[in-house]
Amino acid sequence: MARPEGMMDESVSAGDAPLVHERAQQFILDLIKGPGYRAGDRIPSERELSEMTGISRMTVRKAIGHLVDRGVLERRGTAGTFLPTAVIKRPVSEGMFSHGISDIVRQCGGEPGSRLLVFERHAADARVADRLGIRTGDPVIVMRRLRTVNGQPFCIETTHMADARVPGLVADDLLGQRSFYDLLEQRYGIRMHGGEGVISVTTASPQEAGLLDLGRDTSVLLFQAVSLDVNNRPMEFLHSVNHPRMVVFRSA
Repeated sequence: MARPEGMMDESVSAGDAPLVHERAQQFILDLIKGPGYRAGDRIPSERELSEMTGISRMTVRKAIGHLVDRGVLERRGTAGTFLPTAVIKRPVSEGMFSHGISDIVRQCGGEPGSRLLVFERHAADARVADRLGIRTGDPVIVMRRLRTVNGQPFCIETTHMADARVPGLVADDLLGQRSFYDLLEQRYGIRMHGGEGVISVTTASPQEAGLLDLGRDTSVLLFQAVSLDVNNRPMEFLHSVNHPRMVVFRSA
């Protein structure tokens, strides 16, 4: 029976076996370089690749193993084999407060996404009031968002803001992929400029681990900061829990 067009012939001598293995690798490389794949996507299973190429599953498995060793692919247990997820490089400098996380994701070559988890108004406790330069008991907005790159969750950001700074802000304003910093500037005339932050390592809570697709008791990167506007007034108190393999903080 004739082999379907595009399938590879594995009927070679033992001395040609490395060539078949290399051809399997090249097939996978060509596949993932196509327009249908991007960082974080799952590739076809070994069985599917074997059927697509006409190469045995054992040889396909070996080819995938070599690509994993080279960092081209990554295995995720029983979930399958994936293109490595995008790494978000968050700058540690004064300028990091001038750009929202969506802009940073785009600069890293990813597609930003966001899911609103919490939008509430509370009375500020002493800690939040001190960070925002307001009085204890003043109304504040608390919003928590799950941030994604190419559909993969990479951080959970909780923001406290004085309600008086953003009158009329509602949850619907945060839906979609609009940059919150752009919203602040366009609606309220608030431009972000600088701030102070601290990076530390902590253990993800069960809820945080679930949202970030992490195992139980996984260490995460915690970034806490107060962002300032161009008049050096505190604008937001940020608590950001970051995926340990998808986010790096780097100096400019």
